[in-house]
Amino acid sequence: MDEQRSMDVRPPGVAGSFYPSEPAEIHRTVKGFLEEAPDLGGSAPRALVVPHAGYPYSGAVAGKGFGSLRGSDIRSVIMVGPSHLENFGGVSLFPGRAYRTPLGEVPLDAPLAEELVRAGRGVVRGSLDGHWMPGSFRQEHALEVELPFLQTLFEEPPSLVPLVMGEQSWETVETLAEAMVRAVEESGQPERVLLVVSSDLSHFHPGETAEERDQRTLGLIEDFDARAFHRALASGEAEACGGGPIAAVMLASSRLGAVGARTLTYTHSGHVTGDHQGVVGYAAVRMDA
Repeated sequence: MDEQRSMDVRPPGVAGSFYPSEPAEIHRTVKGFLEEAPDLGGSAPRALVVPHAGYPYSGAVAGKGFGSLRGSDIRSVIMVGPSHLENFGGVSLFPGRAYRTPLGEVPLDAPLAEELVRAGRGVVRGSLDGHWMPGSFRQEHALEVELPFLQTLFEEPPSLVPLVMGEQSWETVETLAEAMVRAVEESGQPERVLLVVSSDLSHFHPGETAEERDQRTLGLIEDFDARAFHRALASGEAEACGGGPIAAVMLASSRLGAVGARTLTYTHSGHVTGDHQGVVGYAAVRMDA
């Protein structure tokens, strides 16, 4: 691979820490998670919400979300996650041609990405800076950890439009939702484009408190009112690190025909570690037509 092409590919950043680094181990681990998913008859949702912690903590939950896609015919995935490491306004689109995990490359859907940038004034294509990826993508784990599920589930993984949301204002939520709707509608095969949010729920509350807060958050998502959900995030009634992305995808999926959301599974890190002093919540949610 020549120097320019290597700059176009986002390399694995958290393989060996959030998830295994060896392909055979990734495949075995992720396949096990996917096999625990309910069989929903091959119907594709309009959108998914899945968690992004290390696989020992949230991998089984993410597996139930992605595994519910089994038998569906997804061509492209627009994936939105929060920025954990860099503050910026609006939404950043990875400017390269692929994401790479130890399982191989996941190519970007260039036409869909281009349409999304045209449609949304707040969606900005990040710039490659010398030999470095844009900061919003270089070490951001939220999108990367989801890709091995797509690579394992599908013989030919869907192409990707990777987005990282900086500040999560309602204006940014509306702008991103509008851009996603227009891009999906212009894709020619809107039923084959899946919206995915990478988000955990509450962070570092005692286990009982976390469960109460997370059930309120999931109830608000299931109410399927993006504006009310965003207000609840602002007031502290709801909590999710990817709350803005959830609201944007909720709003977009409703405009694309989804009529509701359902929680497939929920847990928190205390159920894995046995330490319930300060836990992180994880859920898998489908938004269906």
